[in-house]
Amino acid sequence: MGETRFIVAGSLIDGSGADVRRNVFLEVTDTIITAIGSAADLPRHAGATIDDFSHCVILPPLVDCSVSLSRSPSVDCKVRLSAEEGDFAKKAVMLEQHIRYCHAHGVLGVADSDDSGLVERYRQEMGQESIIDIRSSGPLCRSWHSAVGNPATGDFLKIGYSSNIEDGQTPDPRFTHEDLRRILQNRGEKKAVVVANGPQQVAEALEAGCDAIEQGYGMGEDNLGKMAEGGVLWIPCVVRAKNGLDGASSGGDVCCRFSTRYVAPGKPVPGAEAFWKKMLAGQLAQLRLARKLGVKTAVGTGAGSVGILHGESMAEEMKLFLKAGYLTGGGHPVRFGKWSQIFRHGEAGNAYRRAEGNIPDFQGHGATAVKKTLLSGRHLCRRRPQPHVSQKSCQDGVTQPRAEPGKSGSALGCIPLRERRISRKQS
Repeated sequence: MGETRFIVAGSLIDGSGADVRRNVFLEVTDTIITAIGSAADLPRHAGATIDDFSHCVILPPLVDCSVSLSRSPSVDCKVRLSAEEGDFAKKAVMLEQHIRYCHAHGVLGVADSDDSGLVERYRQEMGQESIIDIRSSGPLCRSWHSAVGNPATGDFLKIGYSSNIEDGQTPDPRFTHEDLRRILQNRGEKKAVVVANGPQQVAEALEAGCDAIEQGYGMGEDNLGKMAEGGVLWIPCVVRAKNGLDGASSGGDVCCRFSTRYVAPGKPVPGAEAFWKKMLAGQLAQLRLARKLGVKTAVGTGAGSVGILHGESMAEEMKLFLKAGYLTGGGHPVRFGKWSQIFRHGEAGNAYRRAEGNIPDFQGHGATAVKKTLLSGRHLCRRRPQPHVSQKSCQDGVTQPRAEPGKSGSALGCIPLRERRISRKQS
């Protein structure tokens, strides 16, 4: 029998959709949570190890329901072009780097769409050895012909019925409502996620029988009501609008970070700031209404899009969920059972079933840190460490903090509780 230890948590979100539990203890044996109870009833065994996370909210492993691991999020178009035209070895290095970024920020599951085939090859070679759980749709379906050629190995189907909100709001001209119907009628047992914006496109996607709507900007109350009635999952990707607003406000492109803004040279676009303010306010209003109506929601960032970093953008998206009223009065932005049905993620994300991996904790002023944790105890921290960090230019051309070899503390521990703006170095 392995060692039993106890973790005291200020709050616990278990991933089942239940209310936040306050002031609790977790009993952990052999890295498995075996009991959860009130901190007032914490067993007092002689010599028992107790780790104090009473200042934290403990969450299950996070899942980003919208990523592209094979794409560079760099705001430098030259870096993005270089990544797209690079050889397999270069692309593989970038892919593994994005996976490490996700893992470092507590994102242990992702739903990926990949036009290059690189992610599927990685999954085949790594098998169960990957440090995060990857579910992939394969290439994004942009027409009836691309749907027919979509590989049967995909875990789910992802259809681009509308362009991404930052690319415009008109539907893809190669797509008709009848095309969408035919694709969904012939998808077999796969669940279907449809990228759709605007009331008409979302209504048509719902009528065609999709299982989830991604983005859904400006879709309106009627469509939200239909989603609540039909149990359709919504992945709002609010961070896309926040990223657009940050770029428009600064007069340049912005890498979305919850602590630091990296600004690249750019020209202001007339009317862009007003547009993105409207989009962000509208999406947050829809998110509040969705909570009221009982629409099932999931957190997805669109990481891999310009300026939206893998892993770290998850914190920004969750802050926007907080702003819309999630997590504050009970209730997690996603009930894990729903997204696991769509993306086939199995047991990942349920705190009652697994306690391995990274434990994220929310601290003051909306800042997020991740204590990289082995529940066997060797790496649990009772207080926030003082890190030693250096700046290292990453593969994507975006500067990321990294801990110096041999120094204690997480690189994430250096993140200030206030946002600051610095110029991003060109690479």
